[in-house]
Amino acid sequence: MWDPKTESPGEVTKRNIEAIYNSQYMLAQLDYPLMPAERMGIENTITWKRTEVSLPDSGTVWEMGYASALGKKVFGYTTTPVVKLNLMLSQTVAGIVDPLKFFGPGASMNWGQLRKYEGSNV
Repeated sequence: MWDPKTESPGEVTKRNIEAIYNSQYMLAQLDYPLMPAERMGIENTITWKRTEVSLPDSGTVWEMGYASALGKKVFGYTTTPVVKLNLMLSQTVAGIVDPLKFFGPGASMNWGQLRKYEGSNV
C-alpha cells in the first residue's frame, strides 16, 4: 500500500515496474469498488451504489498490460463474482484464481500452483 508521506508517486511507479520486470507471474485484483458519484465529486448523474459496480483499478490494468507485454503470465482474482471481463482483459489474464485458496484462512496455494488455473473462467 502506498504511503504518500514516505514515498513519491515516481518511486512507487519505479518500484512496481521493477517488481513486474523481475517477476515470473502477476496476480491482480480485478475488482475495485467504485465510490458513489457524490463522493467522487461528480454531479449526481450516475445512480449506482458502491456495492453494485466494480471495475479493475486503472493502475492495475496498466500493470497487467506491462506484464503481458513482457511475456509474463497474468492471473486475476476477484472479491465479488465477475459476470464478464472486457475483451482486452479476458485476453490478458491467463486464468482466474480462487482468492480463498490463495489468501484465505489455511490457504494452501503458492505461486508454483498458479499454472493449474490457466484458462479458468476467463
